[in-house]
Amino acid sequence: MVLSLNLRNFDVEINSVKPVAVKFFSLWNKSSRDFEDVFKMLETDIPEMKFCEVNIDSNPELKTKYRIIETPVLFILNNREVVAHVDASNTRRTIKEELKLIARKIKSMNENKF
Repeated sequence: MVLSLNLRNFDVEINSVKPVAVKFFSLWNKSSRDFEDVFKMLETDIPEMKFCEVNIDSNPELKTKYRIIETPVLFILNNREVVAHVDASNTRRTIKEELKLIARKIKSMNENKF
């Protein structure tokens, strides 16, 4: 299930052992609405990531903090840091391949820290 984030739960939810895919969106934006189903499918496709979303209209502080200019935008966080940005206008297949590659790199990085 894609978790809905806000200012109160954001820091807690991104502090995860899994990499976190965060979709920033706005309800009024057609591209954001079109990406919604793709994002839900990606969550099923990539269990090694945690999937969350932020409505920027309801969370202007997070919009400002992450310098969101347009939506949808997809950030990948690891250890609470943005480690990648994925173009949400790509096809589901392309995004899925990118996310799987990022997840593998993060896993490898985290394993090599110890």
